[in-house]
Amino acid sequence: MHRHERGDGLDDVAAPPETRGTRDRILDVALDEFAEKGVAGARVNDIAKNAGVNIRMIYHYFGSKQGLFHAVTDEVFRRRSRIAALAAGQEPPPTPEEFLLTFFTAYTTDRRLVRLLEWEALEAFAEHSDLSLADPVGRSATASHRLQVLDSYQRQGLIDPDIDLRMLYVAMVSLTLGAVAFPPTVQFATGMHPWTPEFVAQYREALRHIGPGLFRPSQAH
Repeated sequence: MHRHERGDGLDDVAAPPETRGTRDRILDVALDEFAEKGVAGARVNDIAKNAGVNIRMIYHYFGSKQGLFHAVTDEVFRRRSRIAALAAGQEPPPTPEEFLLTFFTAYTTDRRLVRLLEWEALEAFAEHSDLSLADPVGRSATASHRLQVLDSYQRQGLIDPDIDLRMLYVAMVSLTLGAVAFPPTVQFATGMHPWTPEFVAQYREALRHIGPGLFRPSQAH
């Protein structure tokens, strides 16, 4: 049985294996395997066994272990996008502060997403690695869309006109992803684990206070 470490319950509920298609069942099992072990450590044989399929089916659908990893990552990004849209309530949120909170909601809904991103960063950027980043075109488009949203806030006077929006976007991801990607930092500073409801609630409240200073110069207040 696989662990499904989710946060606030917004993620899709896993259906019983017998009611899901073979491809979806493989993706679900592979998500757990890659999140726990990374690409290098994951074993296709184990994924096939736990999904209840012949290993040939994995190569039939995905071509290779790297192709399977890319498919898993793509699916998780789609889930995160749906969660962020639900968190926003409207597109885009009315303020950059609320936009920032949608990032945090998306990252804290499923711990496996964060682990996948960490493994990808470690392995794809390692020296002599042959692992390519999953869906670079789609992810570039997502980043471009978010920069356009930030630009609209800046044109409305909600963001300091002197801020480089590209660097602001990186800072927003760092503030929200970093809070759950580095448990030791959270543990030493707060005595809490980053995946507890207590920490998530307190950090979300902190982001509400950090936002105005992040987006606008102090003399504007």
